[in-house]
Amino acid sequence: MATIGQYYLDVCSHAAKKQKVDTAKLMKQAGVSVTAWHERVLDRSMADYLNSLSYACDDAFLGFASPKVPPNFFQLLLNSCALASTVAEAIALMKTGFTLAGCKLELVIINDRCELQLEHSHLDPQHYLLEFLMVFLHRSLSFLANSAIALTRATISYKPVGYESEFNLLFRCHVDYEQSHDAIYFNKEVLQWPILQSVESILQAVEQFPLLILRYPQSNKQLDHQVYQVLNQAFVSSARMLSATEVANELSMSDATLRRKLAVFKVNFSQLKAEYRHEQALRLLKTTTHSIEEIAHTLGYSEARAFSRVFQQWTDQTPTQYRALI
Repeated sequence: MATIGQYYLDVCSHAAKKQKVDTAKLMKQAGVSVTAWHERVLDRSMADYLNSLSYACDDAFLGFASPKVPPNFFQLLLNSCALASTVAEAIALMKTGFTLAGCKLELVIINDRCELQLEHSHLDPQHYLLEFLMVFLHRSLSFLANSAIALTRATISYKPVGYESEFNLLFRCHVDYEQSHDAIYFNKEVLQWPILQSVESILQAVEQFPLLILRYPQSNKQLDHQVYQVLNQAFVSSARMLSATEVANELSMSDATLRRKLAVFKVNFSQLKAEYRHEQALRLLKTTTHSIEEIAHTLGYSEARAFSRVFQQWTDQTPTQYRALI
């Protein structure tokens, strides 16, 4: 399960705060703590927050754009890519769309290497918008081709200060700082990759946007996501929260092997289970009329008081307060 560092939660809000948007309220509605700055944010909560922020600012670029870009810009752009048959055609469609949003996208081909350069004309002092747009390009193209595009290099025109560890998660390749332009690099053969996503799967990604951008391509093949899938399958089918032993059995390994392999991702089972509970708690409070006691029992808590205490640690509010807010 992907999580997002508090640094990006902070910088994505800067333009909105200047426009007097009540970002604290939007965070609470998304189930994000406004005080626990050491905690990482669930990808679904971040997606909800970004969507709310774009509509509150009436700007897909979260208030950074001048003039403003329609809040559904990215969704329309992804929709248009259903017309493409190859990655090269998808890039051409994105180039047209980006031009309408005050951005310049250039594809440069040198021998067997491609360089996708990006510029924009908007006020972006902390480079959040630029980084989001570059990540959008890489992850949406990877999604459309149904295969992670291995980046051979990335260049940026500045040096990230104070968030290098977060920045390194964006591209998973060598990055050269303080260069003449901002770009991602990949092999030329990628241009001929076919678009394999169906119209239906693209529409589903559009409905869930920007969740697609918050997860690294093909991350569903990693062990932490497999644990999530096993937990989710049991919860959806029988409303059960599995133990580490039960999950390990489903994955045909021992408890010790599961712990050892998860440690490679710097995560443990208890953390993954807590994140899953957090996600499901938000969903159940938002989409059902179940009582707090029923939700607590469903999530495996002994009593509503224990669930409320944990939920308040996650979100700075009780389940009752959260339900009233949404």
